[in-house]
Amino acid sequence: MREIKFRGFNRKNNVWLYGFYMQKRGAHFICPDEIVIGKTLEDYEIDPKTLGQYLGHRDDCDFYEGDIVEDEFGQRYAIEWLEDEYSFCLYDDKIGYTTMDESWLTVIG
Repeated sequence: MREIKFRGFNRKNNVWLYGFYMQKRGAHFICPDEIVIGKTLEDYEIDPKTLGQYLGHRDDCDFYEGDIVEDEFGQRYAIEWLEDEYSFCLYDDKIGYTTMDESWLTVIG
């Protein structure tokens, strides 16, 4: 079974958060498995533009929606959700969308 988790950037503490995603009253949050006593709700709020879903793990690298990846030839792509295909694909502004084969990708950003 595939693990379901998300990540997003918390601007208050300048950190990436990993865990479950929720939205409440127009704000977006990532709730980690362990909530720390003394932290406020703002410590878990993320910038919605940085929200990405976990796609899988290869070697020592996790793939998330929105990652910038590079293939073995130095070509760079963005990982995006393609609604018409119901799948995650690679996007390059020169060639458009292509299928995702993470066996030859390295996350660079």
